[in-house]
Amino acid sequence: MDHFSKLLANDFVKAIVALFIITDALGNVPIFIGLTQKMSPAMRLQACKTATSVAFGLLLVFAFLGQTVLTIFGISIFTFMVAGGVLLFILAMRILVSGGWEEREISAESMEAVPRGFPLLQGRAL
Repeated sequence: MDHFSKLLANDFVKAIVALFIITDALGNVPIFIGLTQKMSPAMRLQACKTATSVAFGLLLVFAFLGQTVLTIFGISIFTFMVAGGVLLFILAMRILVSGGWEEREISAESMEAVPRGFPLLQGRAL
């Protein structure tokens, strides 16, 4: 194995480890169980597939186009990070004040894509 191949393999391993840390798969298991506790096993499997697909798609889009989108709108990465922190703070305060997740009737499709696929799996990338 030549030097270039070793560097490429090393970078690939680093990228995989970083994605595993970013998505926090183990940390999302309790949240997934809590959000899907009233679902049948078949619906849970479908919810898992949808959330994973949405998160994977968003990771790909933002990996290749994220900086371009921010540049188009004139947003710096630091501003985006602050806005994300403020959003997470607001959500955390709502959970602390209400004592847990709010119980609302929502469709299975929207619950799969929005709370798990976007902020939980994708939102920790910054």
